[in-house]
Amino acid sequence: MKYSLLRPFVNRIFTPGKEQQQLVQRNQNEFGMVKTNAGQSAILLRFVSWISGKEQIEQHFSRFGKIKETLMFYDRVTGMHRGFAVVHFVSPQSAAQAIQHKPHIIDNKLLAVTYHTPPEIRRKTN
Repeated sequence: MKYSLLRPFVNRIFTPGKEQQQLVQRNQNEFGMVKTNAGQSAILLRFVSWISGKEQIEQHFSRFGKIKETLMFYDRVTGMHRGFAVVHFVSPQSAAQAIQHKPHIIDNKLLAVTYHTPPEIRRKTN
């Protein structure tokens, strides 16, 4: 049977209980939607306020564990913060705790926190 974009959604509607969960998991694996994050110790912060500084981010996330480094990215022309940052923890457990604990609010702005995938790895998977 050929895959269509609607197949996963149609199957979810008509499949009850545990079968539905297994089907969703299988579809996610087939379409590459599941990430394996075992051993990852870096998180990506999106929607960071332009007034937020490196110290504020480190202070907020240091409660989850020791931070190895924090990277913030700036526009070359304007010098303004681009709205995202990467926090590298010493241990993967600290990164997992930071992702599980929500919400993250710094300078009255809600941050989106996910695992960070380095560009080298992203290029290999595409």
